[in-house]
Amino acid sequence: MVIREHEQKRVIGHVHDLMKSYDNAELIMGELASLGFLPVSDSIEPYALEQNDLELYMRIRLNPDMSVAGYELMTFDELREETAAD
Repeated sequence: MVIREHEQKRVIGHVHDLMKSYDNAELIMGELASLGFLPVSDSIEPYALEQNDLELYMRIRLNPDMSVAGYELMTFDELREETAAD
């Protein structure tokens, strides 16, 4: 699959801006869904999402009050490297 790197970088920037601006998980999940991110696990700790067209993977850790405690956003290549290192 050919990745549109410029669009991948644009979405990465948008996600980082979104995560800096908000901590409400419900609002963030709605915004991520509008960017094409879909849940990939039933577990909410961490909550995992993928944007397959742009090969992006995201983990979101939530506080008990459903605010965002932290997140990781990476490309599928970075995810493969992380998995291979484990």
